[in-house]
Amino acid sequence: MSAYYGSILHGALLTVAVSLAALAVAVLLGLLGATARLSGRRALRVPATLYTTVIRGIPIWCSCCWCSTAAAPV
Repeated sequence: MSAYYGSILHGALLTVAVSLAALAVAVLLGLLGATARLSGRRALRVPATLYTTVIRGIPIWCSCCWCSTAAAPV
């Protein structure tokens, strides 16, 4: 059993690293989207508003099903 501790630790650290990287990307994209939505420029505000309206209108279950179906061939 002790032979697996290194692999388990490596997997746990990799999970934390990937989670932190995803968090950083999500925060960056969220800030960019919020800035675009609050912008005075119509060319930025309209696409940002459209994006958030569409994404909020799609239930999370549909998004999960679509992502799993799209990733299945990979």
